Amino acid sequence: MNTELTVSKPSVGTQLSASQLEKICFRLGSSLKAGIPIAQAWEHECRFQRGRTRGTFERVQERLQAGQTLAEAIKEAPSFPALLTEMVRVGEETGKLDQACLKMADHYRTIVRMKRTFWQGVTWPLLQLSAAAAVVSVFFVVLHVLETRISGLVAPDVFMLGLSPLGNLVLFWGVVLTGTLGLFLVFTGIRSGWFGKWPMKLAMSIPLLGSTIRELALSRFAWAFGTAVDAGMNAKTAMQLGLRSTQNRLYQSHEQDIVRAVDQGRDYYTALQQAEVFPDNFLQAVQSGEFTGELTESLGRLSDDYREHSAINLRRIGQISGFGIFLSVGALMGFSILFMYASYLGTLSEALSGQALTLDEIRQGQVQQTTNPIIAQKNEMVKDFVENNEDFKQIESIYKHLGRYNEMTPDEFLDGIFPDENSRLRQQARRKATENEAERSAPSSEDDQAKSNE
Repeated sequence: MNTELTVSKPSVGTQLSASQLEKICFRLGSSLKAGIPIAQAWEHECRFQRGRTRGTFERVQERLQAGQTLAEAIKEAPSFPALLTEMVRVGEETGKLDQACLKMADHYRTIVRMKRTFWQGVTWPLLQLSAAAAVVSVFFVVLHVLETRISGLVAPDVFMLGLSPLGNLVLFWGVVLTGTLGLFLVFTGIRSGWFGKWPMKLAMSIPLLGSTIRELALSRFAWAFGTAVDAGMNAKTAMQLGLRSTQNRLYQSHEQDIVRAVDQGRDYYTALQQAEVFPDNFLQAVQSGEFTGELTESLGRLSDDYREHSAINLRRIGQISGFGIFLSVGALMGFSILFMYASYLGTLSEALSGQALTLDEIRQGQVQQTTNPIIAQKNEMVKDFVENNEDFKQIESIYKHLGRYNEMTPDEFLDGIFPDENSRLRQQARRKATENEAERSAPSSEDDQAKSNE
């Protein structure tokens, strides 16, 4: 078998997940093992798919009915990874397609378990981080509500950039979303090779993280390479398949030199050693396997060891990541609590030492803006009292008249203090005086009449 390994580049966002591939490979392998033809097994598989995936599977079904092999049919579909395509091709050429599918199912199940182990460690801390972000958002919303409800209140500028509470809220979420998007792009770029091999080389130099990345890549390489050799694939293609299965740009960058050395007739150990990127225990396993003729078994055991170590490391990374997120949440909440407590004490201190508004300032609309809600509320209450309370207006009138009491007549003084009551009393006094005058004038009229009669 001298078939050159070619890899079709998948379209972004169309490749099947490891969980989907595990189920598909297991069902296909079980059907083929039971003697069901591949076309019939694939037709049955189409019934389990939905949406775009079903359309892809139906196109593969059409190619199978047209006489293509399964490897040729799925190679033209971007949803299937190159590793699966090559293993299916090898299985068809060796007559062991059922075993190839079942092995791939085991491979993808291992990937699913490792991902699940990692996410179990970081799910709860991520929920805590989301809750903390929600609390911060509510804090800014409360500041905005207070600012709109209390006249004269200016909410504190948390980030000291001259923004309103809603502006600070938008800034906060902008930073969060930008950081999240940046991390996603960096991660995607490293996996896709946008930045070459250097980011991966840098990541592999980080303790624990680097060893985990290395062991995951070597586990995939040992498994894929050993399986390809066991299936009877030629040395050059088997080496290409193994290196590309690492999904690690550091190892893939040496593919051309390693494959050239193998093509020149050198053994696997020498070809891999000259790259100077593989650890000694890996090279020793390859050398021992070649020497004893049990390369597949040696690589299989090595792959299992790497997988176990990487699973343990992934669990540790999940725990460390969870603890780091927990500390971040604690620091964020602690800062928020201290900030609010300090603001509360400052508010009380400023309210106790603050100067009250004068009547002239209130009447002229010179209410000063303040970040203290107590002072703002007090100013609002005083303004409402001065403008709308009738008792205060009367007392103010009394105060003004008392200030110049020595310049007023008694009536003016009384009019100033009790304008309505004094006016009523004066009217009563005038009426009584008029009546008295009338009574005094009545007898005089009678005497004049008597004298006239005489």
